[in-house]
Amino acid sequence: MTHRFNLFLVALVAFGILDGLWLGAIMGAFRHTRQSLLARMSGNRLAPLWGPALCVYVLLAIGIVAFVIPRNGTDASMARGALFGLVVFGVYDLGSLSTLRAWPALLTLVDIGWGAALSAITTRIVAVAHGVLH
Repeated sequence: MTHRFNLFLVALVAFGILDGLWLGAIMGAFRHTRQSLLARMSGNRLAPLWGPALCVYVLLAIGIVAFVIPRNGTDASMARGALFGLVVFGVYDLGSLSTLRAWPALLTLVDIGWGAALSAITTRIVAVAHGVLH
């Protein structure tokens, strides 16, 4: 149980750091021009509610550890992580595209791609941590 919790913590930190870099440094202007009418903004910066945002990362980390990293940890492929991200981000983005009037289609495609990449990278980090911590 402690080992799985440690893997959860690794996934949580990896998701937070990688997504923070993506949302802030890499895609800030792109997201601002396409989502500024929908997003919580402070000037030109995204200003999320941190409690719900933390819950998102906790759920993503639980998903990687529970569903992507197998019980023995030896078959943790990036492809399985990418599939997890594709499903989770796809549900969110396609649901938003289908129900929100101003949700941009391009943002949907970019975000689903990022979700797959983010989850694949996080899966690899957790798999390496599994080998080191086990």
